[in-house]
Amino acid sequence: MLIVPNEKIKKYVAYSAEEGGWIHDPKMPAELVGEFEKFKKIMDAESTAPVMAKEFGGGK
Repeated sequence: MLIVPNEKIKKYVAYSAEEGGWIHDPKMPAELVGEFEKFKKIMDAESTAPVMAKEFGGGK
């Protein structure tokens, strides 16, 4: 899966394996923090959504 953040925040966002989640550049403009939080919330929800076995060929 390819994850592409909103154009407004794209250059400020990264995934940190060490922290286990999405992070942003501390120099990101304050007005974009809300947009980042919205993106992070959506990504967290999608990453914890239940996966059906049939989506991977295991179900009938």
